[in-house]
Amino acid sequence: MSLATGAVVRERFEIRGLLGRGGMGNVFRAFDRELGVEVALKSVRIASPQAFYRLKAEFRTLADLRHRNLVRLGELFGGDDDWFFSMELVEGLDFLHWVRGSSRSGRVHETSRHSSPDPLDIDASGPRRVAQPPRFHEARLRAVLAQIVAGLEALHLAGRVHRDVKPSNVVVEADTGRAVLLDFGLARGAEGHSTDSGRTLEGTAGYMSPEQAQGSLATAASDWYALGVMLFEGLTGRLPFEGSPLEVLALKVKSESPKPSTFTLGVPEDLEKVCLALLERDPTRRIGAAELRALLDAPEPRSGSVPLTPDQPPFVGRTAELVALRQAFDDGRRGQPVMVRVIGESGVGKSALVRHFLEALVETESTTVVLDGRCYAQELVPYRAWDGVVDAISRLLRRVEGQVSSAQAAWLLPKDVHALAQVFPVLRRVPSIAELSAPRNGTTNPDRLRRLAF
Repeated sequence: MSLATGAVVRERFEIRGLLGRGGMGNVFRAFDRELGVEVALKSVRIASPQAFYRLKAEFRTLADLRHRNLVRLGELFGGDDDWFFSMELVEGLDFLHWVRGSSRSGRVHETSRHSSPDPLDIDASGPRRVAQPPRFHEARLRAVLAQIVAGLEALHLAGRVHRDVKPSNVVVEADTGRAVLLDFGLARGAEGHSTDSGRTLEGTAGYMSPEQAQGSLATAASDWYALGVMLFEGLTGRLPFEGSPLEVLALKVKSESPKPSTFTLGVPEDLEKVCLALLERDPTRRIGAAELRALLDAPEPRSGSVPLTPDQPPFVGRTAELVALRQAFDDGRRGQPVMVRVIGESGVGKSALVRHFLEALVETESTTVVLDGRCYAQELVPYRAWDGVVDAISRLLRRVEGQVSSAQAAWLLPKDVHALAQVFPVLRRVPSIAELSAPRNGTTNPDRLRRLAF
């Protein structure tokens, strides 16, 4: 989406200029009238229900992350096909400008998103050459490297993978030296779930890992490989492998990375060791955060500086509350309408109680389906109290649809499912719902649409 300087989005964000363009949308400098500060505002054009689902899922996970080396997300809002989210405005130099005084010239690799039986079948452009670059600033490189490690570790502890770590996605504030990881547009769950059908290459060819080049899902080790490429580039001014995207990906699969010292003099021995350990072809042999901290002599993460990990502490007590929840479940199974309110001060463990009950319930009652949702204060999404629940319904329907015929699936759907899909477009991720077209007398009246949907 193109917005002119001076335009106002949602009567709140005053556009003050374009910061950058990307494959997923444009980023603008904007003044937030409500908060009285400048922010970065990213526009995202939603091309499909699947893309809408992914945007919400990623934003909800990442909005809760707080770490000095990760850009802070603000609010998500929009409607129809045009969506926006606000972010902390980070001003400074990208990684290569900060470390070497200039970026690589004439070797910009676009982000690749391509589904194909052959993961290497991507658009290829001709080989690129660059003049001999200037020498790197060693102190800056070491300091920024340690900060990127800290930011990635925080992201991985939250169960996420960045998938597009590269120099342009790291900005260093010139006055403070603070390095910030940007653009989580490709971040996914590190647990290995994929929401796409088919195999999809997502990332930038020069920084993608060998396993990604072969079509495997990205993991935390893939992010560490990309960091190794950045370190190699910071030391030498060039990528380990050069050529067209197709050639680069093929070389990564077949060949070990060359040493940085092959291309330039004065490479510190310890940084070369770190670089090569990050660029191991086998992801199981690649070093991670703990080893990197030791090799870089970086401090342990400070308490409170990283988000909660997916691993939860042991659950004890609350017997009376668990009995009450079980009674409510049994009443509901007998056909009684039930609503349970869990009330308490912030931090006393309400969410932990409900989570523990539901996890135990699913283990003992194999046919139980749990649909969970959360109303996010930082979202301006229609029907946001129900939005997460409907997202969960879409996941369930996609999972079970392959177990029934198309006719059975259509028979199970309510007659006004088209109205429900208008209110919650993410339901069109379900093939049988997507195939249903709205009736000729379909309405655009919001009140009637709401009555049909609910």
